[in-house]
Amino acid sequence: SLKFNIIVAFLSLVSGPFLMGFLLNRAVERRFKAFDQDYPQFLLSLVGLLKTGMNAMAALEAAANGLEQGSLVRSEVEIMMERLRFGVSEDRSIGSFGEDIYHPEIELFVQALLLSRRVGGTLSDTLERLAKQVRKRQYFRMAAQAAVGMQRGSIWFIIAILCALEAYLYVAYPRAVTDAINDDVGWVVWQFGL
Repeated sequence: SLKFNIIVAFLSLVSGPFLMGFLLNRAVERRFKAFDQDYPQFLLSLVGLLKTGMNAMAALEAAANGLEQGSLVRSEVEIMMERLRFGVSEDRSIGSFGEDIYHPEIELFVQALLLSRRVGGTLSDTLERLAKQVRKRQYFRMAAQAAVGMQRGSIWFIIAILCALEAYLYVAYPRAVTDAINDDVGWVVWQFGL
């Protein structure tokens, strides 16, 4: 019984870093979702502006201004433009776009911008393909989240059934439940089960 209590104490000590990791991952995910919400719209708007013949930097600023005031994409573009105005080189300013957001397509966007600045080419076609890819990934992520949500719902339903069975056992044969709680080993098992 003492060894079991040591294991429970160890598990409670280890759960602290897991809790902090969960909170940090949740904050990163919230930031990812805030960026991902406006990103495809921003890309498509940028593609439309580039196809009209607008300069890439002016099109970036105009596409960002078309988004809502509190949009994370808009604030990232504003930070990038501000760096350019302060004299930071275009490569470094573009390279720093979205550097604190964990999003897989940001690097593709940055590389497309940098390559078009250096080599030339049709940036609008590249960004249009990127926007389609972003939309497809959003769809797949939403489908995966829906499937995981259904699994979580199933788990909660199973837990509810187990609790209902325990309540039924207490009503049908209360001594079995109370004796298990009053026993030393039984109480430790109850604690671990909860």
